Amino acid sequence: MLNVYIINAETVRLGNGKMAYGSFKWFAKRPPRIKIPSAVEPSLKYEYSNAEIYEMIISSLIHEITHYYQWYEKTEQSNSVSERQANYFRYKILDEFYNTKE
Repeated sequence: MLNVYIINAETVRLGNGKMAYGSFKWFAKRPPRIKIPSAVEPSLKYEYSNAEIYEMIISSLIHEITHYYQWYEKTEQSNSVSERQANYFRYKILDEFYNTKE
């Protein structure tokens, strides 16, 4: 089981106190969780269309789900490799989605 929380905020707080556009956290005795913010920074509303903003939110979710699969599969890798892989799948899945819609 994986719990996904969509938070009415512009960012979510990570365990180290930093703010981010998504987080994945696992626990020893309860299901892991993903938090994704759904509120949009006011400046972004003028810069991007609603469709682009929704894409940003979905891409954050894909990124964090990739971290879940890395954890689930017990993939041992450095943080930089883990982030690169999550970003790769973020764009690969979005590209596949748009290519199937054409």
